Amino acid sequence: MDFFKRIEAAWSDRGTALCIGLDPRLEAGEGPDDLFRRSMTIAEATAPYAACFKPNAAFYEAFGAAGYDALVRLVHAI
Repeated sequence: MDFFKRIEAAWSDRGTALCIGLDPRLEAGEGPDDLFRRSMTIAEATAPYAACFKPNAAFYEAFGAAGYDALVRLVHAI
């Protein structure tokens, strides 16, 4: 199923087109694992109300390869 069919199915199944942006703020000294955990907390709390999620890739890219790995983990988890 292509992206557009998947998103339309999610809209229909959930009865909403709500897309949750995943771009949590970090405290000084926190890293990509903290970003992953905070994003997952948001995703889990809002999953019943959302049709989809949009992680902010720039937040992850700021951490280089480790950030990219955390983003990939997040995408697979949600």
